[in-house]
Amino acid sequence: LDPVQAGEFAGRGTLDEDEARKVVMREDVYRLGLIFAELVYGAMSPEGPNARTHSSFIERRLRFKGFDVEGLREWSLEPSWTLIVDFMDKDEKAGWDLMQQLVKPDETLSSLEILHKAMRHPFFKDTE
Repeated sequence: LDPVQAGEFAGRGTLDEDEARKVVMREDVYRLGLIFAELVYGAMSPEGPNARTHSSFIERRLRFKGFDVEGLREWSLEPSWTLIVDFMDKDEKAGWDLMQQLVKPDETLSSLEILHKAMRHPFFKDTE
């Protein structure tokens, strides 16, 4: 996106190049969280990838719950998705925590700090 498009996207008018880059990077982090959700739901759903495991559907559920991943977890407690919830609940809900950090990150952190923190997240711990 150019600075004008990024500003319109963020609802803030025209942005300078540095601010535009930050807006785009923040959106990339958010999208990464949705892709993570789609990968988990699509791979672990008994029906396999489908409309309910697609990132756009998951995004609607998150928007409905104010981007609170706990709301997505509660919605996922139906019997056919037990495997997903059990997987994401491991290690003190590490999967849900990682998703939360990506879809609604700490506003005080830069996108690079968010990604660095995500790469060191307990979800990715060595499982030897």
